[in-house]
Parts: sequence; structure tokens; C-alpha cells
Amino acid sequence: MKRAQPIRRKTRMARLGRRGKRVQKAVQIFRAVVLARAKSRCQRCSKKVPPALLEAHHLLPRARGGDHNPDNGAALCRECRRQIHSGAPDAAAWLRTTTAVNE
Repeated sequence: MKRAQPIRRKTRMARLGRRGKRVQKAVQIFRAVVLARAKSRCQRCSKKVPPALLEAHHLLPRARGGDHNPDNGAALCRECRRQIHSGAPDAAAWLRTTTAVNE
């Protein structure tokens, strides 16, 4: 019996081609600007955090029409980002007020 050949799937970048490189560059610029603007502070809880532990977060998710514009971003510590993604009520309220201010 012959062994089935493994299915080779293209990586996301290979599927997107040149467009993928533009998107990747936009994400890199987004992260750099958002993290530089934060100056090593979480923008939700205001804690001083080492830059390596800050994460760039889209205020309006791309799936809901957000983009990689730095005005649509916030630098968050891992705990605040976890709370936002878990749906904590106070985190959701912060997100709504921050998004309203940026519009």
C-alpha cells in the first residue's frame, strides 16, 4: 500500500503574495508607532512596563472594519489585553470610551 503524500499548504504570506508583504509592513509600522507613543506605559492601567511586554492592540478590530492606522491602536500590558479579550466589564467600558474618543 502506498503512503499518502502529505498535503502541503501554502503559508499565509505565500497565498497573499505581494499584498501580504504590504500588509506585513503595515502591521510592523502600526506596532512601532503605537508602542513608541506609549513610552513604556500601558495605556489602560498606566503601569510602567518593559517595552518587550507591551502589546499593540486594535481598538476597533479589523474584522469589524478597523485598520492598521495608529489612531486605532493602544499599547497594553498582557494583563489588560487578557481582560479585554475575556470580556471583563470594566475593560469593555474602557474600550468603548477610548474608541469613542478616537472617532
